[in-house]
Amino acid sequence: MRKVQGMLGLSVVLLTLFCGTVAAEPVAKVSKYVVKVPEKFYVQYNGASQTEFASGFVTGFGSGIYLKSMNKDGSIDFYGITDRGPNGDGPWYHNGQKIESAKYFLAPYFQPEIGVIRVQGGKAEVINTIGLKTGKGQAVTGLPITPGKVGATNEIALGENLANLGYDDSGLDTEGIAVDGQGNFWVCDEYGPFIIQFDKRGNLLKKFAPGNGLPEVLKNRIPNRGFEGVTVTPKGMVYGIVQSPLDIEGATGKTARFSRIVRLDPKTGKTAMFAYPIDLEAYKKPKDAKIGDIYAVTETKFLVIEQGTGKDKQLRNLVLSKA
Repeated sequence: MRKVQGMLGLSVVLLTLFCGTVAAEPVAKVSKYVVKVPEKFYVQYNGASQTEFASGFVTGFGSGIYLKSMNKDGSIDFYGITDRGPNGDGPWYHNGQKIESAKYFLAPYFQPEIGVIRVQGGKAEVINTIGLKTGKGQAVTGLPITPGKVGATNEIALGENLANLGYDDSGLDTEGIAVDGQGNFWVCDEYGPFIIQFDKRGNLLKKFAPGNGLPEVLKNRIPNRGFEGVTVTPKGMVYGIVQSPLDIEGATGKTARFSRIVRLDPKTGKTAMFAYPIDLEAYKKPKDAKIGDIYAVTETKFLVIEQGTGKDKQLRNLVLSKA
């Protein structure tokens, strides 16, 4: 385990797709690298097992990736974003009269980051990081949002000693990343679900939330199934895609035949929604189909990653061309 602690898997996919819903033949050239994460970029850990993880935990820069640049020396740089940090399922938690689900957060004040990943000479390595910050310059954390507020998942955050860590109403569970023509980052998250604009240094510029810049119906996302991908078109339109169908009034999560794509015009604030169809002939239930990411090829044509376990219990990994 210690030998591979500084490594993280990353697949870099270059695609040429013909018109149509699904490419009939495999046309993708795939180059796969093991990404080295230097110890200086590890997640700091101060818990009971510190002797075993003296350098901390390897940071996972892979919730979403975006091509940054193809350089004159032949190297290729990518942006890779983390999620909310090291966490796992905890025990049921008695919160007054309520019994609620809990998550362990082994690094409670983990700051979601964007890493610069350089591919060169058959190797890939993180060479720099950008921490995400609030509009007041404070570090964002991955802790959940207070119950009752937009973006709450009603999860209790616990430390490894079972202490209640409380909430962070600026917390983000980051998933996707894109860059606009001015070099600003657009990040999507699963809590709100939110779409957030950050500047080049990771400072929050604007946050779009259900009922406050985004359609209010998005608040009905299944917990931990919010926005999974975000993209910016050549003309600057921002699109976010929800990982699974919404669960409106607890009635549609198991029956809905589509997930949602949201278009946001950052100049005017106008939004529109589109349906992403779920192939119920292939899946046992709608939420078995999980959207992984979205990329705008043009203003009207997109690549979408869809994955999940089908009715035949086989893992499906599809790259779909949608127009």
